[in-house]
Amino acid sequence: MKLNKLISMCVLSAGLLSPVLASAGPLFGPSLFVTNNTKFDSTSIINDGLCSSKVLGPKSGVTKAGEQRHEVTGGQLALACFKNHQNCKADIYMTDNCTGKKISSVVFSTSTGIKSFTTDDPSYRLTASGFFAQIDPA
Repeated sequence: MKLNKLISMCVLSAGLLSPVLASAGPLFGPSLFVTNNTKFDSTSIINDGLCSSKVLGPKSGVTKAGEQRHEVTGGQLALACFKNHQNCKADIYMTDNCTGKKISSVVFSTSTGIKSFTTDDPSYRLTASGFFAQIDPA
């Protein structure tokens, strides 16, 4: 029961702080830009924790299908990667709630950008470098 309460408070705090962190992005580092050229929304589980749509909310935590320049601010990255800023791992799912099959994993630093990535589903192609990632159908 205490764990559920703690998680709920963290999610609530993240939701309340998200607009503040979004506007304070330059204080935290560069923004990450994601292009989703598929017919499906995408989300990520960050550092084996919560889904991006829970941590950052449905607007900032979901890259919509066909979205050409989804921005995740430096402040939002700092919030999502609070456990590990230098080797933040994002497992990517082609749903709006981190369910289904993982299609890719990305490791990045909130200060230097994307370090590495793997593609687990041959139906998709991921290209990534610096603070830019793009998901395409294969």
